[in-house]
Amino acid sequence: MLKVVPVLLHYGEKTLDTFAILDDGSERTMLLPAAVKSLGIRGPAEALPLRTVRQDIQVLHGYAVSFHISSVALPHVSFKISGSFTASRLSLAACKENSNTYAVFLYLPSTR
Repeated sequence: MLKVVPVLLHYGEKTLDTFAILDDGSERTMLLPAAVKSLGIRGPAEALPLRTVRQDIQVLHGYAVSFHISSVALPHVSFKISGSFTASRLSLAACKENSNTYAVFLYLPSTR
């Protein structure tokens, strides 16, 4: 099961209050392009081959970016994330679920 946690992303003098999705099976950290744009992050170009569920290889052209992350509870304690991948084709589908339908949603913070 994926976990969703509130975090602060830091780059230079900018900070973004957002959420992270923790995926225990992931091999690489990825950052959505909206966060990269909001923080003004720059990085070297990179091509990332991704294997789909049908075992096809899709190559995403994007950038390797670095930033710092901290918890909302302890914003002064941050950790550097180096070589995170971002690309314009990375996205999450927008969705809104009723918390009465899925009890687990009752314990998640609402979007800000």
